[in-house]
Amino acid sequence: MVKKIFFLFVSFFVACGITSAQVDITYQKPPKEILELADVPQTPAVLIDDENENIVLLHRSKYKTIVELSETEM
Repeated sequence: MVKKIFFLFVSFFVACGITSAQVDITYQKPPKEILELADVPQTPAVLIDDENENIVLLHRSKYKTIVELSETEM
């Protein structure tokens, strides 16, 4: 009998905790300053040859293309 009461007691508090934890929050954008920091261009990658005579700056896109996004994952 004590086990049943304890189980009901614990179940009640777990159920109350689950239902009160689910708050309906709408999508919120971060402040403008944070968005500007997230959208800065990436720095180029630098490659130097073994003789230190030539340097290459590789500019890359920070977003994947539609083709890359549509590939199946393995």
